[in-house]
Amino acid sequence: MATTVTGKSTAAAKPAAPRRQITAQTWRAGLTRAGLLIVFLAVWELISRLGLVNHLFLPPPSELVSATGEMLGERRAIYGFQMTAYRLFWSCLLGTGFGVVVGLILGLSKVLRLALLPPILFVLSTPKAVFLPIFLAIFGLGTEFAIAYGVFSAFFYVVDSVVGGVDLLDERHRRLAKAFKAPMRYFLVDVLIPAAGPGIFAGVWHGLRQALAAVLVAELFSSDAGIGYMIRAYTNQFRADKTLAIVVVISVISIIVGVSWNRLEARMNRWRSVMAG
Repeated sequence: MATTVTGKSTAAAKPAAPRRQITAQTWRAGLTRAGLLIVFLAVWELISRLGLVNHLFLPPPSELVSATGEMLGERRAIYGFQMTAYRLFWSCLLGTGFGVVVGLILGLSKVLRLALLPPILFVLSTPKAVFLPIFLAIFGLGTEFAIAYGVFSAFFYVVDSVVGGVDLLDERHRRLAKAFKAPMRYFLVDVLIPAAGPGIFAGVWHGLRQALAAVLVAELFSSDAGIGYMIRAYTNQFRADKTLAIVVVISVISIIVGVSWNRLEARMNRWRSVMAG
């Protein structure tokens, strides 16, 4: 009996070594990234302080800290971030929502996939900026223009990713659900959506990124409020420090959201590794 217990304990302890190794590698990778970032900022500071580049167009990182604090203290900047967040919320919600629904439909119907997926992929490969004048003519200036363009930009990426996620569904599971005459709502919730989870998560993330880029472009192109408008205004005023401060703030927020989204995706799809094991 003692031998059996010892054997079980040894077997249970085996996966711990690879997990510790992965954790150590993650820490080393993080430290390497941090070191490279510090070196990059130090070189940037040195180049700017020595006057090797025009201080007006490339201020040192130390000045970006004060510029960020000054910008975030402006009422106009706070309002601009709020407007962009509002437009991004509706663009992402509508673009990813419609994209997930259409992607699931195309993934389940071979006829609709053959009929509609090629045009969707064609639009997906087309630079979205060429459609800006069309949206401007239809919606005019303002929030509706930015939201509509964000929805349009996000939709096609979501559809493509979700269709690929539906392809992950095991045909045996589909036939089994059909054999037991499972209601459509149970098939969607218990079979299809879990199987297509990676594609849905990837689609929503790509939709969020594309919606953000589209909203910023729309605000740069024609808007009187928002982050894009602030970038245009600061650029016209030759305030490179505040322009770069906006870039830093957006980058930090994007990194935090991206890491959080990856962890959520890993947690939601943990059952796949269990099934594979």
